[in-house]
Amino acid sequence: MITNKVLYLFLFLSFLFFFLLNSCKTSLVKPEFTPIVKEEGSSYKALISKSGDLRLKNLTYSEPNNGRMLWRMDVYHQDQNINSQLFSEGWNHLNFSIEQLMLEDEKKQYLYVPAEGDTFIIRKADNKLFRLPYVGTAGNSYVGNVFVGKKLVEVYSHQLKLTNLRTMDTFLYPTQLKGRITAIKLVGKDRIGFEYYDTESSQRKKRNKVVRFKAFQKVAIEK
Repeated sequence: MITNKVLYLFLFLSFLFFFLLNSCKTSLVKPEFTPIVKEEGSSYKALISKSGDLRLKNLTYSEPNNGRMLWRMDVYHQDQNINSQLFSEGWNHLNFSIEQLMLEDEKKQYLYVPAEGDTFIIRKADNKLFRLPYVGTAGNSYVGNVFVGKKLVEVYSHQLKLTNLRTMDTFLYPTQLKGRITAIKLVGKDRIGFEYYDTESSQRKKRNKVVRFKAFQKVAIEK
């Protein structure tokens, strides 16, 4: 006959097992961003994807409007300059925030070009280029991006943009925060965590927030 102690121990261990299993499925990890490097034989900065198929080269400061700081760049895909495919009227600019960029997904199936204004995805299976929807002036509000499985999440100071890489459908999540997002901290297969400054009170406070991707579903935007 099973005693109460044995039964309670069995129930406790069962609960612990399922809890740990669920935690593993939804665990959050720090994203690995594309490092900023110096071009070989040059003083210019560059961003290079893991596979080397995408290179943002010749990064130089640019101030097209008074006080609006951007980077000028040349975009190379498989050693070919593709500026003309991406930019009109020579507007080859990159958002000023480049410390939190992920140019390629973990499985090396997609490449990301974080141009100022429109952003782009290159699907490596067929080298098809996709232009993603524009969400306002990105130069001073863009924070960075992460790939999470078959999703791309672009982070701006007041909203998040999610693209389903299977369908190329894009969705917005307006954070409705009383402050500005400043950093992408953690990612999981079903959520993203970020840091923001809370300006609701008289004292500016640093806070963290986690958002599940299912929260994006009802706010699709037109392409």
